[in-house]
Amino acid sequence: LSVGADVRVAYANQFPAAPGQGRLDSLMLMEWNLYVALRPFDGLTLYLDHGAWGNVKAFVLMEMDPVGAYVMAGRFLPPYGLRWESHRSYVREGLGFGPRDLDEGVLLGLRRGPLHLAAAVLNGAGGDAFFDDNDRKAISARLELSFRANRLRGLVGASFYHNLSGTQTALGDERRGEYRQGAFGAISVGRFSYLAQADFVRTYRFATE
Repeated sequence: LSVGADVRVAYANQFPAAPGQGRLDSLMLMEWNLYVALRPFDGLTLYLDHGAWGNVKAFVLMEMDPVGAYVMAGRFLPPYGLRWESHRSYVREGLGFGPRDLDEGVLLGLRRGPLHLAAAVLNGAGGDAFFDDNDRKAISARLELSFRANRLRGLVGASFYHNLSGTQTALGDERRGEYRQGAFGAISVGRFSYLAQADFVRTYRFATE
């Protein structure tokens, strides 16, 4: 049994942007998490991560050594991109993968040497939705290749996500589809790391007449 916790608090002190406006002087709880992992036997892990703003991760992880494959089922962040925890990072806030955008599903993964492949089938609800609003499932996949040469370490990868939300009723067609695809990479030299991610997002709507 492993138990851990972390907390991150931000202090904001901002002068008024225009005459007549008040001054911001505030502390804000950005993040806190309580982590619990139970490993009853080798290869099986029960994991729970309870966050400050309702971002609860909970899943069962089954690892199959020495094949390097694993299966995960529960509520987790879709496998996409760099997967930073900070919701204000440029690869999370603009793409819709915030701390509350977790989803229920099943993930299959494979780690073989420098290769890491993960693909998931998800409800596609995300956010605060209790139930998915349609019978289509979201698909997400992530491929990563790491390398090392002396003091230089790095990785390159690509990811894909597609989801269909909304329903079609007698009053109209409210379905909305979304594609997200992109590439990412990182290079580390000593104590310095350089990260990059580029994404293409396409949203399309069905007829509403």
